[in-house]
Amino acid sequence: MTVSCDAVPDKEFQATVLEVGVAATGIGTTFPVTVRFDERPEMIRPGMAANVSFLFESEDERERFTVPSHAVIEDRGGRFVFTVEPIQGEEGVGIVHRKSVTVGDLTAAGLEVFEGLSDGDLVVTAGVSRIRDGQKVRI
Repeated sequence: MTVSCDAVPDKEFQATVLEVGVAATGIGTTFPVTVRFDERPEMIRPGMAANVSFLFESEDERERFTVPSHAVIEDRGGRFVFTVEPIQGEEGVGIVHRKSVTVGDLTAAGLEVFEGLSDGDLVVTAGVSRIRDGQKVRI
């Protein structure tokens, strides 16, 4: 976890969380956090406003993609997404393909997909209930 202060630009400090508030403050979704600096910086004074940044790492090291949850469909055949493969020579047109996927957790960014997608796949995110495998669509 790192802490930065507007009063001390271009510096980040390491700290440990002592307490996290249980309710957001003000209009935004910010929570009060009390921290203790690992090493006490001389230029930081009690009561100064600061930004606390957290980095959450998963112990699961599998490669994953994140897609909107509504892009993943489930039927008797399992969970799947539709991807679009552009048609050579036809600008802005592609063919829809059904791809089975293995999903993980639902996060704030979307649904984790561990298997079934590759870098560069174009995943259909709108109108998924109205398309079918092999259909020609506009991209």
